[in-house]
Amino acid sequence: MDESSDPWVKVSFYSDEVVAKILDKAYDRWVKSGCVGEPITYLTDDELEELYVRSNITTSANQSTFIEGMLLRAIYGELPRRGGIPKILKSFIRLFLPSK
Repeated sequence: MDESSDPWVKVSFYSDEVVAKILDKAYDRWVKSGCVGEPITYLTDDELEELYVRSNITTSANQSTFIEGMLLRAIYGELPRRGGIPKILKSFIRLFLPSK
């Protein structure tokens, strides 16, 4: 992820709530061990797999998807899951974000 030349890919990946929690846990384990080695070595296999899955999802999306997700998280705190995007917000998103 760090080698990506697209800053939106990095922003989207590292701003993901699950990614942030996983990385926080890894850094905590790393600090408790006296900062020996690299923080990535303190990830569990499940955490590594989750980061891998999320990185593949992130790199396959486009810039407008990233911005839309950040906008929705800024407004709602968490993306709405069931009802989708509220009608009033859809027109706002179309105004400021390019379509696919």
